[in-house]
Amino acid sequence: QKRKVVKAEALIRWHHPERGLVMPDAFIPIADESGLILEIGEWGFTEALRQVKQWRSNLNPEFQISVNTSPAHFDLNGPHAASPERWISQLQDAGIDGGAISVEITEGLLMDTSTETRQKLLKLRDAEIQVALDDFGTGHSSLAYLNQLHIDYLKIDRSFVQNLKKPSNDLALCNAIIVMAHTLGLKVVAEGIETLEQHQLLKEVGCDYGQGYLYSPAMTADAFTEWVRKFEQNPLEERKVIPFNNN
Repeated sequence: QKRKVVKAEALIRWHHPERGLVMPDAFIPIADESGLILEIGEWGFTEALRQVKQWRSNLNPEFQISVNTSPAHFDLNGPHAASPERWISQLQDAGIDGGAISVEITEGLLMDTSTETRQKLLKLRDAEIQVALDDFGTGHSSLAYLNQLHIDYLKIDRSFVQNLKKPSNDLALCNAIIVMAHTLGLKVVAEGIETLEQHQLLKEVGCDYGQGYLYSPAMTADAFTEWVRKFEQNPLEERKVIPFNNN
């Protein structure tokens, strides 16, 4: 079967007029503290919708973009507490089905026991927006919450992938996460893949998707479009998010 690029993750960079390209780890914490993360999140979601509609038209009718969220978007008392509801309305207004978007949440949000947070996550699921749990394995996730909130994807944190080799404790942990996820009906994305050995080991233990510098660094939407169109000629070097099976 012919392999296809089916997913991308929306990443943000700041082109500062004096400092040049500023990476998110330098400004996202400040945005979180100041509340600006709410506006950034809203803008990011709107841009992702615009882009996924375009890519579904000219690349793949089932293409999906994953969007990172902040716990602030689910804060009942915050100024943007209704963000999930607005996102659903934007999807409907744009004529896009929920499967075009995957919302990435943190383990901290997953462990939020408030009824309101759970209801907001379930509303996303009711609208067919998929939910991914980012950086899995670095926090204290409850397996009960994974089941109750109907998470679609677990993303294995890059800290488990960067030193992956055979045999190793990291490989055993990755294998355990994958087996657990598949038992619960979840798909798994491995982050931070940089070598062919990492790719092959994760493929052997049944990982569903991978992303990382082995396939490509982050790029603009226009560059990504051209990159996708070339990938069939050189699949390993021309892919950003690459299924480990032949689908």
